[in-house]
This record gives sequence, C-alpha cells and structure tokens, in this order.
Amino acid sequence: MKKIIAISILLSLALSSGALADDGNAGGPAAFLKLGFSARVMGMGGTYLAISDDATGMFYNPAGLAQLKWNSASASYRHMDFDRKFGYVAFGVQALEEATIAGGWIHASDGNFEGRDNEGALTGEELSYSDNTVALSFAKKFGEIFMVGATGKYFISKVADITSNTVSFDLGAMAVLDKLNFFQPDAFFDLVRIGVVVENMGGTHRFNTGDYWSRFGEVGVAQDEDLLLGFKGGVSALAFDSTTLVSVDVRKIEDHDIKFFAGGEYVFNRLFALRAGYADNRVAFGGGISKTFVYYRFKLDYAFAAPVDGEAPDHLFTIGFEFR
Repeated sequence: MKKIIAISILLSLALSSGALADDGNAGGPAAFLKLGFSARVMGMGGTYLAISDDATGMFYNPAGLAQLKWNSASASYRHMDFDRKFGYVAFGVQALEEATIAGGWIHASDGNFEGRDNEGALTGEELSYSDNTVALSFAKKFGEIFMVGATGKYFISKVADITSNTVSFDLGAMAVLDKLNFFQPDAFFDLVRIGVVVENMGGTHRFNTGDYWSRFGEVGVAQDEDLLLGFKGGVSALAFDSTTLVSVDVRKIEDHDIKFFAGGEYVFNRLFALRAGYADNRVAFGGGISKTFVYYRFKLDYAFAAPVDGEAPDHLFTIGFEFR
C-alpha cells in the first residue's frame, strides 16, 4: 500500500511539473499547456486569444489562423529550473480560400530522478517524466467579420514506465472589426478583435501502475485524471497606423479562480518590436526583429518573465518564418 501511495504522489508531482504556468501556479494534468509557447506571446503577458495571427495561434485561439495571409512556421525550446524542458514546433498553411490548416508538436519533460522504495532507500532506477502532444487545427473565415476554428490534440504522457494517451479538443471563434467597415476614416483604431475559446474538451488521462509494480511483486492501481476545461475570452486593438497593439484576456480554468492578463506591442520601422505585459502577478517584457523579403519573412523574438515563488526568471527565444 505504501508503494501505491508513493507512485500516486509521483504521478501528481509529475503532472504538475508545468508549475509557473502562464496563468498562475496551477498544476493538474497537462499543466505544461499553460506555459508560454512563443516569445511574442510571453512578452505581451500571455495575451493572445484575440490576436492569434500566426501559426502559434493554434495553441491559443485556432479561429485566428484564418487571418494568415502568408504560410507560417515557428519554433522554440528552453531549459528551465529543476531541469525542466519545454519546446514546440508549429506551422500553418493556407489550404482553401479563407481557410487555414495548421499542425504542431509540443514537448515537456523533467530530468531523470532517482527511484526510491517505500523506506526511502535508493532502488538504482532512474525515473523520468515526459509529455508529448501532437495537434492539428482547421480555421475558416465567414464573410468579413467572423472566423471559427478547432484544434484536436493527442497527448502521450509517460511517468517512469507508465504511459497514458488521450485526445481533447479546443473550439474558438473570433470577430474582426476593421476601419473600413466599423470606424471612421480618421479613427486611430485600425482593427479591433474579439476572441473566445473553450479548451480541453473530452480529455481524460488514465494511468495504470499495475505493470510497473508487478516487477516488485506488488499490485498497482488505476487512476483517471480529467484535463481541466477552460473558458477564455479576449479583446485586442490595433491602432496608430498599425504600430500599436494592446490586448486583454480573461480566463477561467476549471477549479481555479478567474485570471486577468494584459499586454502590448509597439512596432517601429516595420522592423523592430517592443513588448510588455502582465500575467497574474508576473511582469514580462521582450522584443523582436522582423525582416520581410519578396517571398518570405524572418522573425526572431525574445521575452523575459520575472521570477515568482523563488524560481529563476524565464528567458525565451522564438524563431519564426513566413512565406508565400
């Protein structure tokens, strides 16, 4: 029984290892999804629900992918405190008129840790935890205002030799109000976007420790953990000849309090960007450079998030590439 309790604790710790997530120190299954994916998003305090205008948008609001005018790809990888690793790759391709298909892969893991028996003695084993998620999105624009999108996510989670697979879905919608149709010609607003998302629908991890403990002559236990359902909304505004972007998000994750996020971006010379944001008691800032050529565009972004709860600051670089 003590061993069963011990492995249950191990599972809880591993599943919560995405601590210091974007929207607070909230654990639970697939907690790594709360981490900031791209440096642009992290630099704006994690506000992206009403922006999502590049490939990374598939992880925030898939409806925003319908805005892509160029094919888009981005990637990042970072090594954090406690030997945690986190990275992603995402791409979006214009498939049909007013529609976009996107795909991505997310990886999160901890370094190896030593196994111990129920007396605390070392067993000689090196245990590990990892999460891999493969995602596929589709977005479609309807008329000049509305967009809808969906993302399907396939999770593979592994703790020691215990593996669990599950599938969940995100649904998003976005309304785009532009100057041509909604504002006066001399208005300083160029674009206002409103986005809503329901995430992690239907996902349940089932861990069975029977095979693991059978090696020790013990009986394991089955444990189900539902992914936490999330309801999110945001508003963003692009102003002053499309140089200034401000955004606010409100998020309610199942079993957690409502959280608020705010951020902004200023672009000058269509080349450099400066960003700052606030994410649930955590300040962030960053910047980036974007160079456009005839048929492609290259982006390099950096973000810094202030330390919380005794952890080290978070630094993130993202590489992006767009092409016609």
